[in-house]
Amino acid sequence: MAELWTIEELCHLAVAALEAVEYEGQPTARVRGAPDKRTIRYYTTLGLLDRPTEMRGRVAYYGRRHVLQLVAIKRLQAKGVSLAQVQESLAGADTSRLARWAAVPESFWEKHQPEPPPPLDPDELLKASPPPAAAAQVETQVQVPERTRSFWREPAVVSQPPDSQPPDVANESPSAECPKEAPLLKPQVAALLPLADGVSLLLEHVSADQLDDRRLGELAPALELLVAQLRRLELIP
Repeated sequence: MAELWTIEELCHLAVAALEAVEYEGQPTARVRGAPDKRTIRYYTTLGLLDRPTEMRGRVAYYGRRHVLQLVAIKRLQAKGVSLAQVQESLAGADTSRLARWAAVPESFWEKHQPEPPPPLDPDELLKASPPPAAAAQVETQVQVPERTRSFWREPAVVSQPPDSQPPDVANESPSAECPKEAPLLKPQVAALLPLADGVSLLLEHVSADQLDDRRLGELAPALELLVAQLRRLELIP
């Protein structure tokens, strides 16, 4: 059975692997001691971490090599190596070298095998089968991962300039000075996307409906990189 884990499982596995090796933590609070989901996505954007091994619908799955990469990165950072130097060192590294740098014992993998899926019972499955329309809805719900409260998952705020007036309000008090055939100004909208404390991205002429999960998911790596650079330059906390 292939060793594949979701991003949540990869986070827990990387933490457990760091506890199983010689790892004294990070010398500075500016560097995260253990990787979380945002760190994993950021490392993938930088090329420090391979792309997911497999995609099932919209759910990404990662393998043993990703665990070795995360552990090797954190162990090198613990020695005072900068992220740019880590990136240069890991570029093109094969799995054997990653295993040597990560130093994860073989006994660790024996204890952390992925849980096998439960066997299917056709009788129970057919007995509980919903009608076709409901079945399609269930399948969609299974493929969509649970929403997280990351900044690219938060609903965008639609703002309206104070000097713009909705058509229904403008029509409440018609006057002789304003001809009936005069066109009403259409209010402009903008989507305000919160990125971090005190940082928001204003997208003019974009409605909140346009920022669906697919678009936000594709924007996520670039937005995370922007926030990381702002923090590196000490422009935001």
